[in-house]
Amino acid sequence: MSTLRFQWLDYREHRGEIEALRKKIFVEELNREEAYIRTRWDEEGLHLGTYDGDRLFSITSGFLFFHDDPMLKEWELRPLKKGELAIQVTKRASLQEYRGQKLNELAVVHLGIEFLKVLEVAYYIIAFYNKPTLNDQIRTYHTHFGFEPYKTIRYKGEDWTLIKLEGEERYRQTVESLEPVLRQFAETHSIMMQPLAEHLRGMDHVRDRIRDRIKGPENRTIVFG
Repeated sequence: MSTLRFQWLDYREHRGEIEALRKKIFVEELNREEAYIRTRWDEEGLHLGTYDGDRLFSITSGFLFFHDDPMLKEWELRPLKKGELAIQVTKRASLQEYRGQKLNELAVVHLGIEFLKVLEVAYYIIAFYNKPTLNDQIRTYHTHFGFEPYKTIRYKGEDWTLIKLEGEERYRQTVESLEPVLRQFAETHSIMMQPLAEHLRGMDHVRDRIRDRIKGPENRTIVFG
């Protein structure tokens, strides 16, 4: 039986397989441009991969926005104070044969739980490329996590709808209510789940920038040794 695992990936080491999966989904299936498979935030991003044995079949990325990131202005987001951190959850891609499985949903829950446990985040943002399923996607994130529609923007010739969550209490209640479900599922299916704090230990190019946004002495000890 293959080993299932949720693993945080350093883009510098896993660029090839991350981009190969994105290309298969975004370019070959959804007919997006080749440029869509990579961004300028990838190297500092937090990428959660889901593996079946040695096969990466799902990836979700969290991009870190700091107060000086021009993207905040481009997307007309609330400016961050110096030291604040915002996260965009994006670039979710999964192989077709694994879609619709509880495993994919729980991978996103694991990502959300780890962000909540480890990082102090001013707000979360998700950008949806406008397509027929847009309203269903927005409704799901509103119902389960408390995201609110924020605005529609025109970016690089395409229409995008942004949803936003600012203030983490609703988010905290949701992910904490889902954590027991995740743990039970992981135990039943013997899923290995890597903690984010452990992953950040090796992210030397990121951790100094987020040092003041890491929660709790236990996480700081793990991250900075």
